[in-house]
Amino acid sequence: MIVLGLGSSIVIARIYGVDVIGEYALTLAPVGLMTYISSAQEQAALVRELSVLKARAPRITGLVAAVQSFSSGLTLLVAIPVTAVMWIMLEGPIGQPELVWPMFAQMASYVVIQNTCLNADMVLTAFRAGRELFWIRLGQALSFIVIAVGLGLYWDNIWPLVIATAASWGVSLVHRIVDVRHYM
Repeated sequence: MIVLGLGSSIVIARIYGVDVIGEYALTLAPVGLMTYISSAQEQAALVRELSVLKARAPRITGLVAAVQSFSSGLTLLVAIPVTAVMWIMLEGPIGQPELVWPMFAQMASYVVIQNTCLNADMVLTAFRAGRELFWIRLGQALSFIVIAVGLGLYWDNIWPLVIATAASWGVSLVHRIVDVRHYM
């Protein structure tokens, strides 16, 4: 995974250039902030609770549903002010108003897709499904690379990276749902 990450970073940087990579980083900054602020350690608590249960125990679905609901609600609640502040920053001091819509897309992708993926990862972690997580994350990384490189050859702006991010998480969400069904 490290070699894949380093190699793809070089290829993507060569295709997009430093300006687009910098723009992409600006649109991801509020996602990182939101991820940090919106954690109430609910996922760690879920792992602790699930790790003592047998796979497919009836209680698992209720616990996961409760944590997913809380996590999604908290993430959405935090996303609103973070997005508003970042919107003001992009329009004003940062001076990059063209990045507002890509930033909105990154935030929406996190709230709807990525947060759900991270909660599914906690189920897999609780049941020590490392092999499944490896294949999920490898598939996600490969789909990001294929989409980012493929679109980047035809489209010279930030949108292919934004699309590749959301799409790769979407692909891995399907994989996670299939794998999580074995445990809940």
